[in-house]
Amino acid sequence: MVKDKKMLTLSHIELTNFCNLKCFHCPHSGGISYRGGYLTLENFKKALPYASPNGFNFALHGEALLHPQVCEFAKVAKEAGIQPFLATNGLLLTDTICEKLIKLRIGGIEVGIYSEKAFLSFKNLFAINESLGNLVSIIGDIYPCHLLNSKGWAENIGLEKKHLKSLRVSPMHNWTKDSEKHSWKECSFIDRNWCVMKWDGKIFSCCYDFDGVNYIGDIDDFPNLQHRTDYKLCEHCSPSWVHQNNDVWYDYASFYEPAK
Repeated sequence: MVKDKKMLTLSHIELTNFCNLKCFHCPHSGGISYRGGYLTLENFKKALPYASPNGFNFALHGEALLHPQVCEFAKVAKEAGIQPFLATNGLLLTDTICEKLIKLRIGGIEVGIYSEKAFLSFKNLFAINESLGNLVSIIGDIYPCHLLNSKGWAENIGLEKKHLKSLRVSPMHNWTKDSEKHSWKECSFIDRNWCVMKWDGKIFSCCYDFDGVNYIGDIDDFPNLQHRTDYKLCEHCSPSWVHQNNDVWYDYASFYEPAK
């Protein structure tokens, strides 16, 4: 290990990079070059000691709920005293999975609302969490490109005022295209010494590195890994993600007010 440097921490531990959607604003829509697969329990256990103290996210470049052991992995993390979070498109949030994850009291569940079906999944998850005593933080993320449609979806599913506190409009990453240049040192991942692990145990510097460009090393050598200064994706990264500018997030309530 390099002396006088803090060890990296994992902000994301990817369960799989397969996805059941091909959203037009996501690299999956055009295909990604990184091979697909599923995280093993062995590599998951290797990664847990290096997870961020504030918890880590199961999702990275795929739909985490496609992994058949997602609830088992959440239980293993909780037993190790580490808080897992789940980001999902919501389409696979069955009642059984919802109840298991909520009863485990994982750190939180974020549902990306891309369609009316996803909105229904969010509402159902909200209801199950409410019935169990609101044990888990629930967030519904609506992206600007879906904002106008979401008003119709909200009306169709009977959105209530109590849901508004859990809904937000989220900024979108531009996948390193058409953005001003930035220094790699400005990245919040560099500043916070974060990195991510893909499903095969390989470590990367960036949560938006779908194709595995900014490779650092492997989980077996994690204590010796450090950030580099030659990352290829940093220079054109979206400003909001570089600087972690939370001002670009805003409450859904400012856009939609349900009928009284």
